[in-house]
Amino acid sequence: VVVATSLISMYSRSGYLGDAVKLFDDLTYKDIRCFNFMISEYGKMGNGKKAIWLFHDLLSFGLVPDDYTFTNIISACNGDTGTRVGRQLHGLAVKHGLMGETSVGNA
Repeated sequence: VVVATSLISMYSRSGYLGDAVKLFDDLTYKDIRCFNFMISEYGKMGNGKKAIWLFHDLLSFGLVPDDYTFTNIISACNGDTGTRVGRQLHGLAVKHGLMGETSVGNA
């Protein structure tokens, strides 16, 4: 998973987000770091809707979101997704006890 995440990062940062997405989609096992990275990349690209879909996938796989997850997903909620969804995610972060994390509180 570490090698795959590194490859996903390399593809994405080289401008090959499509290749990064394909590699991510083809992974048999995805850990929280893989999801966090892809959510972050979609947010950077201004595609909050895809970031939110990945967040839903993360939850459906039974993974527990961490402070990085919430920082990335809340930050991705701009423009096309709006503040309403961001507020809902912020509330979910509170339920997970992550509001003490500076990065989540600032997102």
